[in-house]
Amino acid sequence: MKSSIWKVMLLTVLLVGYSCSSDSEDDVTPVSNPDPDPDPTKLTYTKDVKSILTQNCTGCHGSPLTNNAPFELLTYAQVNEQASKIIDRISKQNGETGIMPPNGRLPQNTIDIIDKWIKDGKLE
Repeated sequence: MKSSIWKVMLLTVLLVGYSCSSDSEDDVTPVSNPDPDPDPTKLTYTKDVKSILTQNCTGCHGSPLTNNAPFELLTYAQVNEQASKIIDRISKQNGETGIMPPNGRLPQNTIDIIDKWIKDGKLE
């Protein structure tokens, strides 16, 4: 008798387990990409802008500030906040007051990268 009860319980467990399995993916919720990049042509701070600023700006706009630089440009948050000032200053022509960097204008393609990053939404 005890053997029959165990057989029934085992059969029940197997049937319940089998009925809960599925070879279909219709009921599977897709996992969203935690870092979607719907348009890989958009520029980002980390990938495209940070190295430009590190090479050309953080000598003065670093920590500590030097040559009377008014703000740091070391983090995404700092650059994001100052983006309009940055593009204004780097877009000036040689000889204009306030051009950055002060030792001469950046190449136009470098300025275009920063400008496109801003227009793309200043992605991190």
